[in-house]
Amino acid sequence: DLHGYAGELYVERDKREANIINPVFGAHHLRKGGQHARAAAFIEPIAYHCIHMGYYWIDIMHTLRRINFSKIDNDETRYWMYWHIGSLYMFMGDWEKAKSELSKALTVTSQQKHFYHVYNTLAILSRRKGEVILAKKFCQKSLNIAKNIGDDLVVSKIYNNLGNIYKNEGKLNLAIEFYQKSIDITGKIGDAYGMAITYGNLGSVYYSKSDYNNSEKYYKMALDITEKIGDIHGTSQWTMGLGLVYKDKGEWDRAIEFYQKSMDIKRKIGDAHGMAQTYGNLSLVYFDQKKYAESVRLMHEIFFLFAKLGAAAEVQQAGGILANFQEELGEGEFNNIAEPVLEQIFKQGVNWGRHTVVSAQEAREIWERVNKNQ
Repeated sequence: DLHGYAGELYVERDKREANIINPVFGAHHLRKGGQHARAAAFIEPIAYHCIHMGYYWIDIMHTLRRINFSKIDNDETRYWMYWHIGSLYMFMGDWEKAKSELSKALTVTSQQKHFYHVYNTLAILSRRKGEVILAKKFCQKSLNIAKNIGDDLVVSKIYNNLGNIYKNEGKLNLAIEFYQKSIDITGKIGDAYGMAITYGNLGSVYYSKSDYNNSEKYYKMALDITEKIGDIHGTSQWTMGLGLVYKDKGEWDRAIEFYQKSMDIKRKIGDAHGMAQTYGNLSLVYFDQKKYAESVRLMHEIFFLFAKLGAAAEVQQAGGILANFQEELGEGEFNNIAEPVLEQIFKQGVNWGRHTVVSAQEAREIWERVNKNQ
């Protein structure tokens, strides 16, 4: 009851990060007491803020997974609960569960505004999985509804998403065009969170163009906003982006410093996919520094995680990097490093901090499929 009261105070008047945990604890205790509908009503108002800012992902997921959504009699609340848990699964890297929960959200609503939220999230999910055609399809469906309703905030998010899709396709100037469309809207409506995302995406696209000065400028603009608004998830992304810039400029120590900052945040919030990306960048830095054992170990761990997630493009990329490592080191030296690494993974799995991101059994099954060319 005390956690619950503190949670109500938070929702009404006190939105400081330190007190966000109170409604989470309140929902947890209500759920344990069998009050599933009230638990959902407690956690729903703060879930979006927490998920997108990177607060208490593990605690929120623990509670959301244990609330029985069928006992929530309010369809609006039930819709948002499915959308929240689907979004959180996506951010934490469990893409199949994300797709399942987002699909359930569509079954409990007939409101158009709900559909474009889900479609845009499914577009992000499809892009991350490398399903570009499907991502564009969901973007267009979401954009048609958002424009018809006149929701500029969502339109700006979809433009951002389309920019990301075109960047992944290598259509960098088209990506910049859509990012600029997003900036025009977010600047007009005063959406600082959205502006930070777009600035960060511009930093990424200029990095892809090898324009490191502009890349560094936009990453710093994004980072400045995320630190001011308390967006720790965004801070981890743009910190990693700056690490990439410094790596390519040959500033190794500075690159490692920024990768480590990013990793500390991602590990804290439970972002497995983000941890893999950061470890991948660290692996490349270590290889350039001739720290071959650490580099090869990290890239193998990343390979197994992406294989577990079903991220085909990332699996192919990690496999290609390992092949390059083998070519540069020579087969004998590479195997002397890789064989003990694989043996350890098959016994202990892949463990990052307190997170077991791939179990030993999962690793052995993945390697069996690799050997069968599956």
